Amino acid sequence: MRRLGLARHRTSLAKKPVFYREFCAVEHVRSRLVTSCVVYLFLMLLGVAEQAFADTSATRFGVFFGGASDLELAQSLLAPEAPSKTFLADPRTPTQAVDRADAEAWVLADSWSPEVGVTPAELGPLRQVEELLATARKRAADLDESGALRSLAEAQRLAWDALSVPGAAAFCAEVELQLAVTAAQAGRWELAADSLARAARLDGPRRLLAAEASPEVVALADRVFRDAAAGAEGEMPIFVDAERARIFVDDVDRGLAPQRIRMRVGTHALRIEAAGRLPYHARIEVAQGLRPTQRFVLAPDPRALAKARVRAALSADATTLEKEIASLLSAAPEIGTVAWIESDARSKRRLIQRCDASGCTEPVRVERDRALSRRTDRLTSETLRAARAWLRDDVRIAQSSVRQDDAPWWSRWYVWTVASAIVIGASAAVVVAHEPAPTRSLRVVVDSGDLR
Repeated sequence: MRRLGLARHRTSLAKKPVFYREFCAVEHVRSRLVTSCVVYLFLMLLGVAEQAFADTSATRFGVFFGGASDLELAQSLLAPEAPSKTFLADPRTPTQAVDRADAEAWVLADSWSPEVGVTPAELGPLRQVEELLATARKRAADLDESGALRSLAEAQRLAWDALSVPGAAAFCAEVELQLAVTAAQAGRWELAADSLARAARLDGPRRLLAAEASPEVVALADRVFRDAAAGAEGEMPIFVDAERARIFVDDVDRGLAPQRIRMRVGTHALRIEAAGRLPYHARIEVAQGLRPTQRFVLAPDPRALAKARVRAALSADATTLEKEIASLLSAAPEIGTVAWIESDARSKRRLIQRCDASGCTEPVRVERDRALSRRTDRLTSETLRAARAWLRDDVRIAQSSVRQDDAPWWSRWYVWTVASAIVIGASAAVVVAHEPAPTRSLRVVVDSGDLR
């Protein structure tokens, strides 16, 4: 009966004048616009839409290998003409600390986490999903259900492949809801029910509003979401090889692995994150009851490996430095500059070194927190060796040793020290030899009392 009613509605609509059909299409698109605004606000709460539509290339990051006090000194000496450069101990909120769009935010290498944030390349599929959703809504408004379903099928594939991005489960749920609405409009109620069931598992709080679909579809969605909330559960033990790996199910934080995760029966989005590892994501089907233990091995993050190689090569030669830093900048495009400080406690001197995509420049020589040079020439093996020799004060020590070896005997300190010791000893001996001998006299006193 529902299919027959929908067919009659489409037949009667086709008999109407063109301007009447266009008016209905405009009203349909207007209702979809309200839905899009609601979804946009929801995604803003998740923090995904802000990252998706922001120009992430405007903010550049500089990674510093060292402490906070050393970074402040390096900032003042490397770029004193740019006071807008900002130091960030926590890189998770860069837009709140950077004043200008072209400013460079510096982070410490120890606090910089390559897992934090989403790269523009990872957001690309979600932008395509938004475009396909808009295309599908327009085609459905023009009563081109077949074209709308094709666009939604492509959007569904892209959304499920982008589950590594936080908040992607909401995109998947939105695609499933639009798929259900379009399938119901085409009279394919079984497909609509299946899509609504997947949307209910992925995003339970989301509800299909009255302005988004016909009353029959809204009623079906309410019934499916209610059944999903009270449905059977399955239990899945999860073990991860990485330490402090965090488990997300449908973008909900479930805590650290290993543990047993209880989920409603059906389709879910699984994501596992760990420091220094690439995130794992998958679309899983949960059955009722206890499932076998699932063991996951996370691949190492190339950005973390490149950062570790740069840290190990900070004292290497110029060629090795440029090679490793180029690998880090290639693995992490959000990084624009790498800087560090070499110091020598004996000479109390420092070298501030800086490298970017164009290569490394000559280090800034610092003595008593005062820069002696700010040359911008390209770093070479000879200039690096000369700078490190100045840092260790090898030149002055070598010159001092040469002067001692070539000096004549009468200008050497130890000669006059020995001569002074001899003179002092001889003078003491002469004084002792000429001292007169002491004279002694005896006096006998006789007591008369002893003669009796």
